[in-house]
Amino acid sequence: MAAFQRNKHENLKEQALTYLGGKKCKRCKNDGLHYAAYDFHHIKGDKENNISKLSNWKKIKKELDKHECIVVCSNCHRE
Repeated sequence: MAAFQRNKHENLKEQALTYLGGKKCKRCKNDGLHYAAYDFHHIKGDKENNISKLSNWKKIKKELDKHECIVVCSNCHRE
């Protein structure tokens, strides 16, 4: 992946994390981890898109809002 794409992906994920309240797991309350350690969990309905595959903020925000996503650490998300 090109550096530009990687930076764009990182920026979009950071923006999504900030939009949902920051880097803090809603389940175990773990915070301060690297941004990549957090996942977005859809709590309402079936997810239509994988947020990590979306490439613009408008589409990401729509997915976050439509399915009432929350931030969880990757450990909690796997459980």
